[in-house]
Amino acid sequence: MKLRKETTGYDGTTLGDVQSGKCYREKVHGDCSENQVIFTAQINVDGAQSFKKSKFGFWPFMCVINEIPYGARRAHMILIALWFGNKKPPRGPFLDTSIAELKHLGSSGMKFGELTVFLRPLVLTTDSMALTVFLDGTICRGEFGCDFCLHAGETTKIGRGSARVYPEPTTNPTFPLRTIEQNEKDLMVITVQIIYAEAKN
Repeated sequence: MKLRKETTGYDGTTLGDVQSGKCYREKVHGDCSENQVIFTAQINVDGAQSFKKSKFGFWPFMCVINEIPYGARRAHMILIALWFGNKKPPRGPFLDTSIAELKHLGSSGMKFGELTVFLRPLVLTTDSMALTVFLDGTICRGEFGCDFCLHAGETTKIGRGSARVYPEPTTNPTFPLRTIEQNEKDLMVITVQIIYAEAKN
């Protein structure tokens, strides 16, 4: 299988495939020697019922390699892990081992003689149900349920039901964005509350 050649003559404004994006170029360039090759991957987790009226479903954890041509990329998806059951997969058995291996491939790589090959995840695509597996949580349909900002959201009618929606991202938001530091503080508060509740029981 031939690898796709890097785009030449890129002017920084015209976007094509993944390789012309800023995030891709930051991941691949700058820290790669002549004895190293960096591959990047798009990873995906989704669930599907095994039969139309079945409570059981498949949850594949897959990836595609960006550096091969698009047709071959779609025809040669890599299955990282597979879960089958009547509930959403728990994060531990389903993802933790795979994520640890991806971290190893991204930092240490694999050696083939004098050549070291790295694999770095670039994009995660998933729906809201599968996202909760990665976050090890539940879907929040209440206020402040957005993972990226602290906007309360608004309830709007959709069909016969309703949904909470949030404003589109802008370069000058009028509401605070979530930060890693704030998330870590919130997790510490929750952890202390859990420990305190368990100690009381």
